[in-house]
Amino acid sequence: MRSTFPKRETTKFSWNVTRKSDGLPLTAVENQLKFSGGVAAESGEISISKTEKRRLTVSFVMPESDVRIQFKINEDGKQPEEVLLDNNVLDSDVLGAVRLIVPRELKLPYDMLTKKKKYTCQAVRLPYSFPI
Repeated sequence: MRSTFPKRETTKFSWNVTRKSDGLPLTAVENQLKFSGGVAAESGEISISKTEKRRLTVSFVMPESDVRIQFKINEDGKQPEEVLLDNNVLDSDVLGAVRLIVPRELKLPYDMLTKKKKYTCQAVRLPYSFPI
Protein backbone atom coordinates (compact mmCIF):
# COMPACT_ATOMS: atom_id res chain seq x y z
CA MET A 1 0.00 0.00 0.00
CA ARG A 2 1.29 3.46 -0.80
CA SER A 3 -0.14 6.96 -0.86
CA THR A 4 0.22 9.86 -3.26
CA PHE A 5 -1.19 12.44 -0.84
CA PRO A 6 1.35 15.14 0.10
CA LYS A 7 0.90 14.71 3.89
CA ARG A 8 0.09 11.87 6.27
CA GLU A 9 -3.54 10.80 5.95
CA THR A 10 -5.69 8.52 8.09
CA THR A 11 -8.47 6.53 6.48
CA LYS A 12 -10.68 3.50 7.04
CA PHE A 13 -9.87 0.04 5.68
CA SER A 14 -11.51 -3.38 5.73
CA TRP A 15 -10.70 -6.97 4.78
CA ASN A 16 -13.34 -9.47 3.61
CA VAL A 17 -12.09 -13.05 3.34
CA THR A 18 -14.89 -15.45 2.38
CA ARG A 19 -15.36 -18.96 1.04
CA LYS A 20 -16.65 -18.87 -2.53
CA SER A 21 -18.73 -22.00 -2.01
CA ASP A 22 -21.12 -20.48 0.54
CA GLY A 23 -20.00 -16.86 1.07
CA LEU A 24 -19.23 -17.42 4.76
CA PRO A 25 -16.24 -15.54 6.20
CA LEU A 26 -13.07 -17.31 7.25
CA THR A 27 -12.42 -17.21 11.00
CA ALA A 28 -9.43 -17.06 13.32
CA VAL A 29 -10.55 -20.29 15.04
CA GLU A 30 -11.34 -22.48 12.04
CA ASN A 31 -8.90 -21.04 9.45
CA GLN A 32 -6.23 -19.41 11.63
CA LEU A 33 -7.06 -16.06 9.97
CA LYS A 34 -4.43 -13.43 10.84
CA PHE A 35 -3.72 -9.87 9.69
CA SER A 36 -0.32 -8.17 9.79
CA GLY A 37 1.69 -5.29 8.40
CA GLY A 38 0.66 -2.72 10.98
CA VAL A 39 -2.95 -3.85 11.21
CA ALA A 40 -4.13 -6.61 13.51
CA ALA A 41 -7.86 -6.46 12.82
CA GLU A 42 -10.28 -7.08 9.97
CA SER A 43 -11.20 -3.39 9.80
CA GLY A 44 -10.22 -0.08 11.33
CA GLU A 45 -8.19 3.02 10.56
CA ILE A 46 -4.72 3.25 9.07
CA SER A 47 -2.31 6.15 8.53
CA ILE A 48 0.12 6.45 5.65
CA SER A 49 2.18 9.20 4.03
CA LYS A 50 3.59 9.71 0.55
CA THR A 51 7.11 8.81 1.69
CA GLU A 52 6.28 5.37 3.09
CA LYS A 53 5.13 2.05 1.71
CA ARG A 54 3.45 -0.63 3.76
CA ARG A 55 2.79 -4.29 3.00
CA LEU A 56 -0.43 -5.49 4.58
CA THR A 57 -0.96 -9.23 4.68
CA VAL A 58 -3.67 -11.69 5.51
CA SER A 59 -2.81 -15.32 6.14
CA PHE A 60 -5.02 -18.34 6.70
CA VAL A 61 -5.29 -22.10 6.28
CA MET A 62 -6.95 -22.71 2.95
CA PRO A 63 -10.42 -24.26 3.33
CA GLU A 64 -11.80 -26.96 1.06
CA SER A 65 -13.33 -24.37 -1.30
CA ASP A 66 -11.78 -21.47 -3.21
CA VAL A 67 -11.54 -18.15 -1.38
CA ARG A 68 -12.42 -14.55 -2.27
CA ILE A 69 -10.31 -11.81 -0.69
CA GLN A 70 -11.31 -8.15 -0.76
CA PHE A 71 -9.30 -5.27 0.64
CA LYS A 72 -10.96 -1.87 0.74
CA ILE A 73 -9.39 1.43 1.72
CA ASN A 74 -11.19 4.78 1.65
CA GLU A 75 -13.87 3.02 -0.38
CA ASP A 76 -16.21 6.03 -0.60
CA GLY A 77 -13.35 8.49 -1.33
CA LYS A 78 -14.36 10.92 1.43
CA GLN A 79 -11.62 10.62 4.05
CA PRO A 80 -9.36 11.91 2.54
CA GLU A 81 -11.31 13.22 -0.42
CA GLU A 82 -10.42 11.46 -3.68
CA VAL A 83 -11.69 11.62 -7.23
CA LEU A 84 -10.14 8.41 -8.59
CA LEU A 85 -11.44 5.42 -6.62
CA ASP A 86 -10.46 2.61 -9.02
CA ASN A 87 -7.49 1.53 -6.90
CA ASN A 88 -9.26 1.66 -3.53
CA VAL A 89 -10.70 -1.86 -3.73
CA LEU A 90 -8.63 -4.96 -4.39
CA ASP A 91 -10.67 -8.04 -5.20
CA SER A 92 -8.97 -11.37 -5.76
CA ASP A 93 -9.98 -15.00 -6.06
CA VAL A 94 -7.60 -17.50 -4.52
CA LEU A 95 -7.86 -21.00 -5.91
CA GLY A 96 -7.05 -24.08 -3.89
CA ALA A 97 -3.48 -25.30 -4.39
CA VAL A 98 -1.63 -28.51 -3.80
CA ARG A 99 1.88 -28.94 -2.48
CA LEU A 100 4.26 -30.47 -4.98
CA ILE A 101 7.12 -32.36 -3.45
CA VAL A 102 9.81 -32.70 -6.07
CA PRO A 103 11.65 -36.00 -5.72
CA ARG A 104 15.41 -35.73 -5.64
CA GLU A 105 15.64 -37.55 -8.98
CA LEU A 106 13.78 -34.71 -10.72
CA LYS A 107 16.30 -32.05 -9.80
CA LEU A 108 18.40 -31.21 -12.82
CA PRO A 109 22.19 -31.29 -12.90
CA TYR A 110 23.83 -27.99 -13.79
CA ASP A 111 24.33 -29.00 -17.46
CA MET A 112 20.83 -30.40 -18.16
CA LEU A 113 18.07 -28.11 -19.46
CA THR A 114 15.05 -30.43 -19.42
CA LYS A 115 13.95 -33.80 -18.16
CA LYS A 116 10.60 -35.58 -18.54
CA LYS A 117 9.25 -37.56 -15.62
CA LYS A 118 5.74 -38.57 -14.52
CA TYR A 119 4.79 -38.75 -10.87
CA THR A 120 1.66 -38.51 -8.72
CA CYS A 121 1.01 -35.82 -6.17
CA GLN A 122 -1.16 -35.75 -3.07
CA ALA A 123 -3.44 -32.84 -2.14
CA VAL A 124 -2.52 -31.29 1.19
CA ARG A 125 -4.13 -28.34 3.00
CA LEU A 126 -1.65 -25.46 3.05
CA PRO A 127 -1.54 -22.09 4.81
CA TYR A 128 -1.84 -19.21 2.32
CA SER A 129 -0.53 -15.68 2.68
CA PHE A 130 -1.88 -12.87 0.55
CA PRO A 131 0.30 -9.72 0.53
CA ILE A 132 -1.12 -6.31 -0.36
